[in-house]
Amino acid sequence: MLLFVNSCDQLLDNLSRDDFKAFVAGLVGKKLEAEKRLEQEAGRHWEEISLGEYQYDRPQAEAALLRTLSPTDVASFYHTFLRPGGSARRLLTSQIFPQMGQRKGGTEGGKEVEDKVEEVVEDELALRATLPKY
Repeated sequence: MLLFVNSCDQLLDNLSRDDFKAFVAGLVGKKLEAEKRLEQEAGRHWEEISLGEYQYDRPQAEAALLRTLSPTDVASFYHTFLRPGGSARRLLTSQIFPQMGQRKGGTEGGKEVEDKVEEVVEDELALRATLPKY
């Protein structure tokens, strides 16, 4: 994921105004797509109630906001919040440990276990190929 985020400079530089307008039109279309079942609409309204925001026209408001965006706005957001070295960039990583089996490093039951081994996954498909199948 970080490789993709770090490569967005080139994507944003090569994005034409027409391509940007097409992306925005696609997003607006998805936002304004009518729910096909009453259950979907009710779920959206209950989500507003549970959040305590009661903005039942959220899709329309988001679509209107999307229409005001420019490629410069998106590039500015990327450079501030996502790009490495951005003034407001924050990075959160997480670790996943198996429930069963031996884990490497850290503490277990209050006592230290062997040295922690960290690995950056460069190729997700190659990693999946090495894992056992269920």
